[in-house]
Amino acid sequence: MHRSGLMRQLAVYLVLGMLCACLLFTAALQGYSQSAASPDKALRGKLICIDAGHGGSAKGAVGIRGLEEKAINFTVASYLKDLLEQEGARVIFSRQDDEDVGIVERAEFNVKHNSDLFVSIHHNANAQSDRTQNRTEVFYHYKDLGGPSEDAAREVLRELEVAFGLPDSKSYCCWAYGVLRRNTFPAILGEAHYISNPQEEARLRTDERLRSEALAYFHGIKRFFEKGTPGITMTSLAEQSPQVKIVARIEDSDHRALIDPTSIRVWLEDQLLLCVYDWDSEMLYAAAPEPVPAGKYPLRIEAKNLNGNSAHVISQEIEVKLDWEGVTNGNIQIFPSSFPMKNLTNARMAVPQKDKWNNPLPDGTPVTIESSLLGLLTTSTTVQDGKILIYFNCPDPLKNVSSEREDVQSPLKKGQIQLQCDVNITTKLQIQPETPQLAKYESSHEFPVPIDPNKPTQQSYTNFIRDARTRRGIPGALLCAPSGEILAISDPNGWFMLEPGYERNAPITIRSPGYWTLTQKLPSSSAPILLEPLFGGALQGKQILVDPEFGGEKTGERGKNGLRASDVNLRVGHFLADYLRRAGATVLMTRETDKTMDNIERVLFGLDRDADYYITVGHRAPFPGHNEPLDWNISRAYWKWSESRRFAEHFPRHMVEMLGTAEGNIIASSTWEIMHAQKEFNAFEVSPLMMTAAGNDERLSRIACNRKEALSVLYGFLDLSGLDDTRLGKIEGSVVNTQTGLPLTNAYIVLNDTLPFQTEADGKFLFKFLRPGTYRLTVRAINHKPTTIELQIAGTETASANVKLSPQP
Repeated sequence: MHRSGLMRQLAVYLVLGMLCACLLFTAALQGYSQSAASPDKALRGKLICIDAGHGGSAKGAVGIRGLEEKAINFTVASYLKDLLEQEGARVIFSRQDDEDVGIVERAEFNVKHNSDLFVSIHHNANAQSDRTQNRTEVFYHYKDLGGPSEDAAREVLRELEVAFGLPDSKSYCCWAYGVLRRNTFPAILGEAHYISNPQEEARLRTDERLRSEALAYFHGIKRFFEKGTPGITMTSLAEQSPQVKIVARIEDSDHRALIDPTSIRVWLEDQLLLCVYDWDSEMLYAAAPEPVPAGKYPLRIEAKNLNGNSAHVISQEIEVKLDWEGVTNGNIQIFPSSFPMKNLTNARMAVPQKDKWNNPLPDGTPVTIESSLLGLLTTSTTVQDGKILIYFNCPDPLKNVSSEREDVQSPLKKGQIQLQCDVNITTKLQIQPETPQLAKYESSHEFPVPIDPNKPTQQSYTNFIRDARTRRGIPGALLCAPSGEILAISDPNGWFMLEPGYERNAPITIRSPGYWTLTQKLPSSSAPILLEPLFGGALQGKQILVDPEFGGEKTGERGKNGLRASDVNLRVGHFLADYLRRAGATVLMTRETDKTMDNIERVLFGLDRDADYYITVGHRAPFPGHNEPLDWNISRAYWKWSESRRFAEHFPRHMVEMLGTAEGNIIASSTWEIMHAQKEFNAFEVSPLMMTAAGNDERLSRIACNRKEALSVLYGFLDLSGLDDTRLGKIEGSVVNTQTGLPLTNAYIVLNDTLPFQTEADGKFLFKFLRPGTYRLTVRAINHKPTTIELQIAGTETASANVKLSPQP
């Protein structure tokens, strides 16, 4: 080759080499940004407010070698801003430079701009000067406990834990930090490291450490938005009547996941209200199962989507007011109970007062009293414990009392007492002097209904809802319109009434825990409406105590992705409780939230309840000391005493079939709960999936897997109750996209509008223990057209249902 050509070729190689080196160098410097790239633009258009803590004269914490917190806060914030903007997010800063900005001012800045997420970046220091301390902490305000702020805090914490692995790290519910207290939600405050730790201070001086921290924040924020942002909007609240009814709209504004109906809970103080969620209108209807006494009550509405992200909890106080039309007396009591009352100085009359809903009048209601009796000691009082207490003395027999009094001009007849409440309801009590107990109270009230002569007269409809097997009345059953609106609730004997104006020919949907949901037209005859018990009533009347293992400071096993076993246990515990209640069982939980409980507390909680079974839900690791590999993918049940073993052996087979684990077994375990609770009632533990098996931590982080685990445990309880799935029918199948033919993740399947299922990545589902009959599957997936199919089960056969959903345009 000619020398000049060789030189040109070498020059080209040199330029290419230098270009590659530059690219590699750039990648090394900006590797954090390249690893953050994603085709899924969950952050596109999101407005995120980053608050670099401290600034100006407020240095924040200072390391032993002089590193100031305010500086590294701003550096991490700047790196995070770049990452977020690369994904299409809009980012604003609460402070633009090294300047003084007040705490309240920072919160007000975010409120003004109405961001989708507020992130305050800090680096902590130990107040007791323990410079060895170093951990990660992420805070959220207590007013968003169970809401999106807690979700965001947990996602960011997991990523920081994976990145740095600092021990004793956790998310905290707080109340003192002003940037959270004065803010809108979701809002979090992160303390990724302790700058007071000398070793950590040295690391925080490096650009690599600060970029890694920004990247961890970024991944946590991105995963939070990837899961969707559900919201609750109140539309109406019937708080003037004891028949409390609530209507709200619940939707996922990002359309990343459907709302999970099983997650919706409406609390009126300590009472869990009955709920119906309508998919088409995205409306929630809730009602109290019985009339609520007058007073003020805290109302709380919670909801999640199928990815597990929470809506901001609706929390407010409502006042229930009585309908004063039709106030009546109960059974009047006089002490002593005989007449005439000779040689007595005084006596007492107790007059129960109730409204038309049979609720006692609220305590403190003023009452004015007039009487033709001599010796009336009470002329005004208030309602106490739902009763009006009247005191009087009568040294002479009542039959000798004159009907006329010189000191009181009253139209009352002999032996009458008149009570007047502050709402102008007047009641007269007729005393029969010679009768030990007072006569029945007589009263009549008219409630005229205007009748249009041009329209047929409308009438109320009444009937009973009964158990198809026992013919007993079913209390608390909901009767719903096609829209989901709650029209009526059956009373303790199963009786209900629909007011005039309902559509007689429209289908009515009837729901009750322990029964298959029924949709039909109302019968024209007086024959009662019959509901079929779920699984033949196998779990009706059972009381089961569900114990989600660990919690709070006790995390249990941890996955490589930072997932805590205690969090998974709680989610599976909630799903299991929901399935068991649907099957008719009464369920208690040792813990409903992420709180710390020691073993003794758990057992004592159980011993104070008369439960039939005490089941601990755990996600364990195999026993290396028993030559069990840590990555063993096994389903397991734990027992201690012989009776406990007999119960535990009903579960592994169903967990294996549902979850696809390698095998299932039972093993003796000496946990405090199994050892001590078993002496009082039946106690055992299940671990559907091992936390340490390859890929299980990522699988367990998804709600669909948690729900499937819970359903497998329900099947174990049905087996334990004497049902044999080999002698009953099954429905199995998969859900796929019609265009791609690929399985659909997070498809939500409901069997007979009663039993839910959620698909994992394989799109498969399985329902078992089904008696012969017609079954209806309703299948939904986000951004797909829902569909409903019917299947017949004749005996012990397995019906296949391969469901295809079409994407919505």
